[in-house]
Amino acid sequence: MRRAELEQLRRQADNLRIQELEQTAGGAQTDEHLIAQLETLEAECLSIVEEEQKQGLAAQLATPAPSDRAMSPTRNFTPEQMLETQISYARQVIELANQRKELVKVVVKSISLAGENDGRIRDYKRLVTNALGVGEDEVEGLLPEIVAELEQARGMEVST
Repeated sequence: MRRAELEQLRRQADNLRIQELEQTAGGAQTDEHLIAQLETLEAECLSIVEEEQKQGLAAQLATPAPSDRAMSPTRNFTPEQMLETQISYARQVIELANQRKELVKVVVKSISLAGENDGRIRDYKRLVTNALGVGEDEVEGLLPEIVAELEQARGMEVST
């Protein structure tokens, strides 16, 4: 279910990119509006990932751990040593939680940018298709020829 939600968010981000391209071609929406929509989608994705991780952690905490007494080296600690150890562990947990939050933000940002190249490739194909008047499926086969002609034309420009 979470994957479906993430896919939906990716599709929405792709739609925003398409709207952005339409805008640069004379569309009506403003950059600020598109940026706000993208930020909203990123925030939604972030909350979904956070919720998914909370559920996973809750499931792990619900499973019984091996005998805590058998694994606990704290039996010979004084109360002060126990308190110091617990404080140290609490600090480590806080630090790791902050690191995890930052990494989740990076992952969400990466996910939102992941489809950008696919969208650009699609746009370049459309550009070539419209410029040459050929079908989109023919563009792949024509690429070597197109590149060769462009390089040849560029060589002529440089030599003149």
